[in-house]
Order: sequence, then structure tokens, then C-alpha cells
Amino acid sequence: MGEIAKETIKVLEQYSSDEKVDILHWATNLTFETIGRIGFGYNFHLLDDRNAEVHPFIDAMSYCLKTSMQRFTQASFMKRLPLERNRRFDRSVKLMHMMRISVIKL
Repeated sequence: MGEIAKETIKVLEQYSSDEKVDILHWATNLTFETIGRIGFGYNFHLLDDRNAEVHPFIDAMSYCLKTSMQRFTQASFMKRLPLERNRRFDRSVKLMHMMRISVIKL
């Protein structure tokens, strides 16, 4: 945990005192790094640099969380239509599933 805290401080020090910092973004990064490393020995590399790319797993999870309530209230046939939002949802679920398999080796 100490190493993760040091990395977080280091990346936040890259901001100047007059720059706005998206705390929700960094809290999410810190949470995923902590769970990934301590729980599963997996490094998301979210604390490598302030401009680090959003990890595909987090992007997929965020998309699924945003759209799941909408999908819950839709008629079932809407989820099977060949729409990009359905394809993206399915790709996101598949990516999260594959990531879980690769990280949590049973």
C-alpha cells in the first residue's frame, strides 16, 4: 500500500497549484490499483503518469454501468437489435469477463 500511496502522490505532484484535478478520476485510479495489486497482483498502470490512458476494463465497466439501467427498462427485443450501443455493451461485457479470467486465475 505504501508504494501505491507514493505513486499517487508522485502523479498528483505533476499538477501545478493552479490546475484543477479531477479527484473522482484519481480516486477511481487509486481504487483499481489498490484492488488490482493487493487483491490479485495485477497492475493496471493507472498511476504511472498523469496522462496514463484509461484502462480498457475501467472504460468497459463505466460504459456498462451507465447503460445498464437504460437496458433494464428496455423491452427485451431492443437488446438484440444490431445497434452499435448493443454491440458496444456486448464487447464491454466480454472484455470484462476475459479480464477477470486473466487476472483471477482459479
